[in-house]
Parts: sequence; structure tokens; C-alpha cells
Amino acid sequence: MAIHLVTTIHLKEELTWQHRIVRKRCVGYFESLSLALACVERNWGDIYEHGHYNHAVIEVKEPGLYANVTNEYWYRWDKSLKRYVYIDKPDTLKAIVHFGMG
Repeated sequence: MAIHLVTTIHLKEELTWQHRIVRKRCVGYFESLSLALACVERNWGDIYEHGHYNHAVIEVKEPGLYANVTNEYWYRWDKSLKRYVYIDKPDTLKAIVHFGMG
């Protein structure tokens, strides 16, 4: 059974990945993808934290030692809509996995 890690991230828009991630925080996990998606898309518990985290990612991980991430769902905060919207993974982060755990 997979777990679905929800991690909030504050990214700068410029620079390389080493300098782009300002802060990140795994705020929870769910047994179902639908609950993880709802958490991010509905901003449960204000995971945006009033602007502290402008991105969110859901990582799907199977159980086990050094478990791989099997899928990712990326979001960016849209100020005009006041919610996270689905995006493609930022190019400067394509080679990185395990934001929430590991």
C-alpha cells in the first residue's frame, strides 16, 4: 500500500536548485491519493501558511527500505485564485526526489 506525502515548499523563481529551495516541510501523509489531492487543492489547515509556502508536492511512495517515489503531483499557489493549482514539475527540480521523506 502506497503512502502519499504532502510537502509544502517555498521556491525562489530564480537561481539553480541549490539556492532555489528556501524551505520545505512535510505536513502530512495519506493512505489515498484522493485525500492527498483534496488536502492540497482545498488548502486544508492553511498549508499555504499565508504565503510561507508557494509550492506543494504530493509524492507517492511504496513501503520499504529506500523506497522510490513512483509519482509526483506538483502545485503552485495562485494569488488571484487563492488556491494551489496543478503545474508541471519545475525544470530546475527534475533531478530531485524525496522532498517529504528520505
